[in-house]
Amino acid sequence: MAAPADNPRDRAAQQMENEKLLAAVENLADRQKKVIRLVYFKNLSRAEAAREMGVTWQTLHIHEQVALERLRGILTSAKPSAGT
Repeated sequence: MAAPADNPRDRAAQQMENEKLLAAVENLADRQKKVIRLVYFKNLSRAEAAREMGVTWQTLHIHEQVALERLRGILTSAKPSAGT
């Protein structure tokens, strides 16, 4: 998640973005959710996350890449188009 904002308006906007991200993560498959939470929210290394999940580094990497692609798609489709 992003660094804390300096003013109330920026903090509110950042909070909304964080909520969108958390909601998007909830739409992922269980293993994809877990890798995102471990690597990006708990700041574990990929090796630590792989051990925690009981998978190889390569398997973790595949889950991470699929999760990031799905999040990109979810978050991109949630943004209003320029013409609206």
